[in-house]
Amino acid sequence: MPPIGPTAAQVAEAHALFARLGSKTKAANALNMSRSTLTTWLNGVVKPIEGRADLSSDSTIARLQAEIDTLKESLQNATRPRYTI
Repeated sequence: MPPIGPTAAQVAEAHALFARLGSKTKAANALNMSRSTLTTWLNGVVKPIEGRADLSSDSTIARLQAEIDTLKESLQNATRPRYTI
């Protein structure tokens, strides 16, 4: 699963590349992103994500599976008829 948003290092790299190249278009091309995404990063609209969770660890997978199971059970309970005639 890809991360949501950039890391602080990615935002810093974008700022440095823009400062070095002097062009948002050139910097965006070098970073393989759209110019509008780069502008969003440079303006600070997207806040960097610090300390991403390791989604491959067994404990994280087990926790997510437990959440999925709980949601499935809640959904099944919500769709059952409350009483029969």
